[in-house]
Amino acid sequence: MRASGAVRDDPLSLDAHRFDETMRRARGHAAALDRAAVALAGVRGRAQCPRGHAEAVVDGRGGLDQLWLADSVIRLPADEVGALIVTTVAAAWRDAQRRRQEVIADLTANLAG
Repeated sequence: MRASGAVRDDPLSLDAHRFDETMRRARGHAAALDRAAVALAGVRGRAQCPRGHAEAVVDGRGGLDQLWLADSVIRLPADEVGALIVTTVAAAWRDAQRRRQEVIADLTANLAG
């Protein structure tokens, strides 16, 4: 019968242990990637203009999902309305980018750990 330390000295047992450990880490990384993919797909950025005339929601790729304009915009000059929309959508995009970076930072931390 082998001594209790002999299992650690057996190259096949060591290889099996290394393989099991590698597979455990790989499954953990795959799960972290899956969670990140779901989170990234759900990223939305939101912004409201300071005077409350417009609100925008964009997806994680910058596509406009929603745009709300207050009734008060009809009293604004057309060029001001256009600038208001562009500025609000850009702010929503920056918010989406910030949220994307948070997801990526979490993923990076999970993969490093």
